[in-house]
Amino acid sequence: MFAKIKQVKTSNPRTLGLLVFVASLFYFIDVRSIENDSHNYNDVPDIKIHRILISSFEFKPEVIEVNVGDKVVWINKDFAPHNISKNIDKTSSNKGKTETSPNLMETEKFELIIKQGFDYYCGLHPSMTGKIVIRNNN
Repeated sequence: MFAKIKQVKTSNPRTLGLLVFVASLFYFIDVRSIENDSHNYNDVPDIKIHRILISSFEFKPEVIEVNVGDKVVWINKDFAPHNISKNIDKTSSNKGKTETSPNLMETEKFELIIKQGFDYYCGLHPSMTGKIVIRNNN
């Protein structure tokens, strides 16, 4: 009724020991590769995050100094909607055109990685102005 199970003997106990040793090496090598991430995070430049609050119909701070590659986050603390608008290069064929963020409702934010300095304003309330200045890292 039951199938007969044939017992296999290991011909050499050293072979079994060697197989266990090799298998454990693979386990430890795999664990070490997870624990010791091979990425060099020192190559990643420090990116700083700057916050500009939109409050009482003002950008606070109005002027902010950043490095190229830093992130600027505008956070609307007003009950009224606001946006961030900037004029496109006036010397190009885009003269008079603007780039504008989405309208931000209260507590919403807009993020931008800075590539160059620029003046900006709220397209809904043009008296609100601000400026991004690039640091001179010399």
